[in-house]
Amino acid sequence: MTSIPRITESISISEYVFGAAQRQITYPGLAQCISVTKFSGGLLRGTHISPGSSPDEVKEHFRLLNAGSVGQYSDWYVIGQFQEHFRTANAVMGNMSSLRQTLRKRLGKGNTFYTFDTSALTASENWAFGIDIRATQQNYKLEFSFAKAFGRPDKPFSKLSDWYFTKI
Repeated sequence: MTSIPRITESISISEYVFGAAQRQITYPGLAQCISVTKFSGGLLRGTHISPGSSPDEVKEHFRLLNAGSVGQYSDWYVIGQFQEHFRTANAVMGNMSSLRQTLRKRLGKGNTFYTFDTSALTASENWAFGIDIRATQQNYKLEFSFAKAFGRPDKPFSKLSDWYFTKI
């Protein structure tokens, strides 16, 4: 588990990494992973959780996400390849119920959690290497977009509408 020590305008967060940015976080190559993002206090905070993470690593991901935000109620966005993540035998969060329980326990019961399972999207597009997810702060609101993982750099990200997300 790695924490990127400095806050920049934009950041790319790969597996087993936590970081913060002022404007944008990109999660490259979500093939079996789950990203967790929050916008609070003018910062985006995010982490990229692998299904291979140990219980202690998962606990550390959530500790870092929650640091400095005790008592604040927030909207959290959880995006990833849930079907692939849950298929992994040793995944700490092995199903949606376990994911929901972990989120509430580690990030707070009073918070709101929105999820988007990218599994159907990546399967329909035949994206074997997964999907890149980008969280962008626009006028103090969080917006998400996606692109094929390791796709052409000239191909822009496509916006994810709010209706893609499910409140859990």
